Amino acid sequence: TTHGEGVPIEVGRYCSLNFHAYAFLGGMHDPSLVSTFQFHRVMGLPGDPEPVLTNGPIVIGNDVWISFEAVVMSGVTIGDGAIVAARAVVTRDVEPYEIVGGVPARNIGWRFDEPTRAALLRIRWWDWPVETVLERLHEIQSPDIAAFVKRYDPGVS
Repeated sequence: TTHGEGVPIEVGRYCSLNFHAYAFLGGMHDPSLVSTFQFHRVMGLPGDPEPVLTNGPIVIGNDVWISFEAVVMSGVTIGDGAIVAARAVVTRDVEPYEIVGGVPARNIGWRFDEPTRAALLRIRWWDWPVETVLERLHEIQSPDIAAFVKRYDPGVS
């Protein structure tokens, strides 16, 4: 679900976005004013409506899982392979393969160690043709990450 006016959202391939997750693309209120209420927009007053405030687009990488009732604020980039825990409020960028949770969201772990994360980012299996992904699905869904990396990492000679 998206809320607010503003900028676009970009979502990569093979993402799992819970139906009840939220993306706030704009709709921010200016806290430096006497009142944060948007009189022109809400009451339909004549004159220019208050400007749409946003921190920029939301970019969600590939193979990202955004869980139940998570909130992603404008201007945030979520890296490939990241996980956003249930009811987290993401106000800052999330690194590839990082697991974040809480309010505001913070690092609660990593899916893999740093060398494995780097290898998976080199492999970029989500860019493979769909036919190749389907042919290799048994490997993509395997818990044997080391074998997958060994077989497909272009950085390994």
